[in-house]
Amino acid sequence: MTKAGKTGAPPWARLTWYDSEAIYMELPVVGHPPIIQKFLWTDAGLNKALKLMKVEYDAAGPHRERNGWSLDHPIIKREVRGKPAPVATKESRSIARSILKKLGMI
Repeated sequence: MTKAGKTGAPPWARLTWYDSEAIYMELPVVGHPPIIQKFLWTDAGLNKALKLMKVEYDAAGPHRERNGWSLDHPIIKREVRGKPAPVATKESRSIARSILKKLGMI
């Protein structure tokens, strides 16, 4: 039996969150507690955070081979070639809306 991972995020993913004043990113440090980077809640701050995410991604190396991350993962549902995509009906939309309301998402 194979083990389930703690998360579906790939190994190069970094924990990122925000509040009303800033965007924060946790960066691991070998042998020490992680560093928390703070970026101002502006266009420039968001741009810096995204650039740092790209640097982390690029530093991870050849992603498909080394990290085991595959776009063709068996759990990811994909449209079967030759079959039409599912069509949303009025009924399915109302069911989805009621579920989202129960979850407090809308």
